Formats: sequence, C-alpha cells, structure tokens
Amino acid sequence: MLFRSRNNKNVGTATVYINGSGNTIGSVAKTFRIVPSKITKATSKVKGSKATLSWSKSKGAKKYVLQKNVKGKWKNVKTLSSTSYKVTVSKGKTKFRVYGTATVNKKAYNGYGKTFTVNRKK
Repeated sequence: MLFRSRNNKNVGTATVYINGSGNTIGSVAKTFRIVPSKITKATSKVKGSKATLSWSKSKGAKKYVLQKNVKGKWKNVKTLSSTSYKVTVSKGKTKFRVYGTATVNKKAYNGYGKTFTVNRKK
C-alpha cells in the first residue's frame, strides 16, 4: 500500500490517497475536514454587573464566537479576535459558550466549543 496526503494539518478540507501496490490493485481518495482545536479552559471574573470572560487559545482559529444561552437557545454575543471579553451579566447564573472559527476558501470551519457558567451573586 502507498499512502499520500495533502494539507492534512491545516484547518480546511484535507485529502488522503491510498494506492495499491504489488498484489493489491486499486486506489481510493478520502476527504475530511480539519477544524480548529477545542478550547480547553474558560474562566470568568465578576465585578459588580460586569464579567470578564477569558478562554484558552484554539489552534487554527482566526476568530472566536462568543454565545449566550437565552431561554435554552444559543445567541451570538460577539465575534472576537482576542481570547477575552467584558460583558454585562444579570444576577444569578448565565451560561456562555465560546468556540474557535476559521474561514478557508470562503467556507467556515468551526471548532468544538467550551461551555461555562457565570454566577453573579450581587
């Protein structure tokens, strides 16, 4: 068997080629998506009605999408280039989610998000 690959480490669509050799006849090409890595850590610091949200970098991400859970549905808050953001939060618990994203050839590739809860007590 002979294996060849193309662009199999960068975000986007990648291809692997498998060609038979010797007694093995035939070939196959398979494509798959490579997305930004998962965000592994997210933290929040609450001061008054403001919360500073921070998260770890996502390899391959060019931007980050921050979302807030409103009545069971995720709503976009902001698309950011940085790994932190200040937001106003209500009293009680508020769920947020952040994920890395990159656009390659006008196509969006979204990584796996990190969900976390901000608890404003006062």
